[in-house]
Amino acid sequence: MQRPPRPLSAQKKSQLTCQCVGSRPEASITWWLGRIKLLTTHQYTSLDGNSTESVVTFTPSSTDNGKILVCRAHNPLVPNSEITDNWTLNIYYRPVVTVELTAPPNKWNIIENSNVFLECHIASNPYVLSVTWKFKSKILANDPANGIRISEQSLVIQSVQAHHVGEYVCVATNGEGQGQSEVFDLQIKHVHRFKCFFLFQDKPICSKRQQSKYSFVANNQTLVISCQVEAHPANVTFHWTSASAKGTKTLLPFESLVNQTKSSILYTVDSESDLGTVSCWATNQIGTQIKHCVFHILYAGKQDIFNISIGISLIFEILLVKPHPLRNCTLYNISHSSFQVQCIAKYDDGLAYNFTIEVQDGRTSKVRRNQNQPGFSRFRHVGFSVVLKQFSNNLVLLWF
Repeated sequence: MQRPPRPLSAQKKSQLTCQCVGSRPEASITWWLGRIKLLTTHQYTSLDGNSTESVVTFTPSSTDNGKILVCRAHNPLVPNSEITDNWTLNIYYRPVVTVELTAPPNKWNIIENSNVFLECHIASNPYVLSVTWKFKSKILANDPANGIRISEQSLVIQSVQAHHVGEYVCVATNGEGQGQSEVFDLQIKHVHRFKCFFLFQDKPICSKRQQSKYSFVANNQTLVISCQVEAHPANVTFHWTSASAKGTKTLLPFESLVNQTKSSILYTVDSESDLGTVSCWATNQIGTQIKHCVFHILYAGKQDIFNISIGISLIFEILLVKPHPLRNCTLYNISHSSFQVQCIAKYDDGLAYNFTIEVQDGRTSKVRRNQNQPGFSRFRHVGFSVVLKQFSNNLVLLWF
């Protein structure tokens, strides 16, 4: 067998010649690669019939490296006349590259803030000259400060975060060319991120654009309240509760769309005692939503005004600019220069209210003071100082 001066290259057509001398009649020559007979051959015999040559044409692959190529010759008319020549193939080929996740053991259970270990396995002949990692088609550099550590054929991503999610490949180069692994698509699981009306946020809070207030105009009215979250994995379980003057109770959703991570409930307002809040939160296999989505149930009423008179000099007026009227407004600690007023909000629906107070001259009805900001305010009227303090919770306390 005539051997070439250098190793064969994978995926490149090669021709080899085997010569047999001294057989009469001419020898029959066959080629074998392992147990497989090669059929693309041509046989030539010299004019004197003393020499026979066979040429085989084949295209080796990387898997042929190390296999034995055999040329067999025998005289068909002479029993036990077979002779052979063997050659162990040395096939050069571009690197064959695969990426393995060595930790954690399951690529579908990579949790945010965990460490990810990737190993680049390379089969190459001749030996590789360089190994490179790529992330989203760009070369990935060793960057320990940002949690990326590359050591030869290993890649470690420390405290994996959302910006690490994407496609990773390993690229190896040798004298035959370049080989690249299949894409390793890194995905992570995280606790809920909320989506409200198609707006995504990275932190676990409800979107400001989600409808948070629902109003009713009459008793026995049913409201449809919808809650939507974003989570990965998206297989979530929703929880609903309500808090009102009737107490706290658990609500059952009438609709939960798992693929869209959306849930809705029907909330019936039987009376004003149902005013309050409705809360929604979700849970997946990673954890429970940290901050709940809160919806306020409001009465769509009109403004209410309370007037309290002291003699003929002053009229104390409280203007409620939110729907719920005040109740039990009480005047006490009255003296010739001061008095004290206390009012209680009719319902506590969880909202922070600001109230407006007006001080009018009892004789001219001229407004001497109008204030709607919390805190203290000082002014003089009819020869004495007035100090006003305003609260924005359900207990309103004012000093003059």
